[in-house]
Amino acid sequence: MILVNSTIKNGIIITVIVILVLVIVYFATAFLMTGEIGNTKAEKESSNDSSNLQENDVVSSLYDNMIIASDTFKQSSSEYKVIFFSQNEASDNLKSLISSYDSSSNGIKLYKVNIDEAINKYVVSDESNPNAKTFSDLKINDVTLITISNGVISSYITGEDDVVSELK
Repeated sequence: MILVNSTIKNGIIITVIVILVLVIVYFATAFLMTGEIGNTKAEKESSNDSSNLQENDVVSSLYDNMIIASDTFKQSSSEYKVIFFSQNEASDNLKSLISSYDSSSNGIKLYKVNIDEAINKYVVSDESNPNAKTFSDLKINDVTLITISNGVISSYITGEDDVVSELK
């Protein structure tokens, strides 16, 4: 009888200790990492609210009409533009211009291909190929803006400065 009571007592003590450790870990994580407890994270966000809103608008616009490189020739419109760029290396000027192009009422839709993504890496090359007929022929070596009319490349512009001039 004493052995059973001792075993039950030890089991209860171990269970209580485990629960306490889990509660301590939860509160430490909630407070220090996520800011769930307290307003430290919310206060930081509200102090930078206006600049964050502008940056968030540009970033969210960059993801609108995002396609993978293999879909370059597969869009339903008869005429559209596709910009190939590195989202990590693109200048703020290019990002804001892409965002403003999307929000303006241009007749030609702009699709975006982020060449940083692994699925699009195959298009990055030392040479460009302005005469590509299919996605497997695409070769991009810099920021590139392609205009496609009726499934064929009608304009192929490389270099960030030239692309910026074309999108203005």
